[in-house]
Amino acid sequence: KPPTVYRAVEFWLEHGFVHRIESLNAYLICSIDHRHKGSQFMICDDCGIVIELHRCQLPQTLKDSAVENSFMLSSCHIEIHGLCRQCQSN
Repeated sequence: KPPTVYRAVEFWLEHGFVHRIESLNAYLICSIDHRHKGSQFMICDDCGIVIELHRCQLPQTLKDSAVENSFMLSSCHIEIHGLCRQCQSN
């Protein structure tokens, strides 16, 4: 039943077990066991590997910048596209 699957995915997202990679329309299991206040990912455009970054201070820095500019930040999700080390050498 699709609604059950969607509820399960929502639960995993809500509890930080998985992350949604918007540009790939995909999900990634969280590689670290703490709650994120924002997500950052490096995505290889050649092989598709996704590397989860752990720059926990970055979301707060962006939130502070938003406040300075009278902007209310509702979420922080950063996806950086490029080539991984292995694909660069191919």
